[in-house]
Amino acid sequence: MSFAEEGRPTARTAFVYTPKWELWYNGLIWQAVCNVINSFNIMEYGQLHVSGVNIPQSKATTELFIERVRVLQDLILPGWADNDYEKAMKTLDKTDEREVAHEIFRAILGLLHRRGNIRFKPPRDPAD
Repeated sequence: MSFAEEGRPTARTAFVYTPKWELWYNGLIWQAVCNVINSFNIMEYGQLHVSGVNIPQSKATTELFIERVRVLQDLILPGWADNDYEKAMKTLDKTDEREVAHEIFRAILGLLHRRGNIRFKPPRDPAD
């Protein structure tokens, strides 16, 4: 049984070899940014019991936003960080976790913009 029959490329078949699956890193970053933006679309429902009366409540949770920002931050590769990003990470105000997440998200968007990952397309015509 040759290597090609076992699924491993040989010298003759190596040029046509393609991996079984691959991750598109730009797609991962795009999805993580969309997840952060859409994190406030998910509502948390509950009831408040006051004087024998149940009052329904709904609110957008900030915990989901914070966790999704952390996932996005984990996707930033070590070689990507520039001086502006490092400076923003060092000057975080650690008192309010929600505000820290917003600052990190702004720093990541700035980094992605400086790297050329975020582009602004002009409208095709004034009606757009």
